[in-house]
Amino acid sequence: MIRIAAEHIYVLRDSTGKSFTDLLDHLIRCSAWTLGIPPSGVLDNPHTNHPDGGVDTQVTVGAPDPLGYFSGPSTWQYKAVALKDFTDSKVKAEISADSKDYVRGLLQEGYAYRMCIADDGPAERKTEIKALLDVEIAKVNPTAPQSIVLFASEVVAWVNTFPAVAAEILASSMKDFFHFATWQNRERAVTKTFVATPESAVIFENVRGHLNWKGKVTTARLTISGDAGVGKSRTVFEAIAALPEVAPLVLYTDDEDKALEIARAMANHQDLYAVIVADECLDATAFQLAKILQGVEDRVRLVTIDNALERVDKSELRLKRMSTSTVEKIVEANFPNIDQHRRYRYCHLAGRAHE
Repeated sequence: MIRIAAEHIYVLRDSTGKSFTDLLDHLIRCSAWTLGIPPSGVLDNPHTNHPDGGVDTQVTVGAPDPLGYFSGPSTWQYKAVALKDFTDSKVKAEISADSKDYVRGLLQEGYAYRMCIADDGPAERKTEIKALLDVEIAKVNPTAPQSIVLFASEVVAWVNTFPAVAAEILASSMKDFFHFATWQNRERAVTKTFVATPESAVIFENVRGHLNWKGKVTTARLTISGDAGVGKSRTVFEAIAALPEVAPLVLYTDDEDKALEIARAMANHQDLYAVIVADECLDATAFQLAKILQGVEDRVRLVTIDNALERVDKSELRLKRMSTSTVEKIVEANFPNIDQHRRYRYCHLAGRAHE
């Protein structure tokens, strides 16, 4: 699977720190979702509301976490700096400076402190930074949890548990699947505005439920079927786009062989999390994909999209051909400058083409 290296984190060091912040916010939201922490429990605006308050992201609730990062409420600070420039006095000031009232308030409430640094160095230096932070934390609240310090190498390991996030950082053309952003461009290229229908609302609800890691599923697979051209791919895309915590997990492909390769790779690597969307996927392949992913549903979810003419499995969701009135609404929403009578003729011609 896709892997980044420490060098990909080093290049995120700049005067603004925005790239490093965006990456960590992605990681925290993805991790929180897979751990069952609700989106409302992740606040990535403290650095906006409290610009120098010592908190980049605040996670208000915890959950059982094998890494120990999210075992309780936590406050996160990101430092897109070279380690040589991060002196002892600067480390202590992250908590003790006059402007850090916000982070001190959270520490008084029992929050755990997490610091991520976009550089690597000797283990001794990490121990020193942690010790300095723990001393300052104890001054604020002696019963607060001790800090965790992540260097670039730990951030790399964290990123690599989410192949889609790693692929986005690499910013390279991946031949095996599409990034979520690429899939978005493809789906919204012609009709930017999505018009919901009662059927799409049902699919939205089922996709949301299937991709909720807090819930247990009996199979990794959810199938959306229907005739070609009825909007299955677009509906699935919009359902996932409505879940910003899930979108960075998505690996999309319309090649059955590639879908099988991705599924095998995900099954073989025991620490990876992803949502695989397999488009143009026949029922036999979807069945095989679900079998490959059997036993790893706690970290991999699968959505298959099939042009089946008939429903094969009663549990699958089927999208029917849109009525002419619905097509008219879609055309009106996306092409408002076209004359109403011409739009009407286009919609009826489209309807006859499907008869």
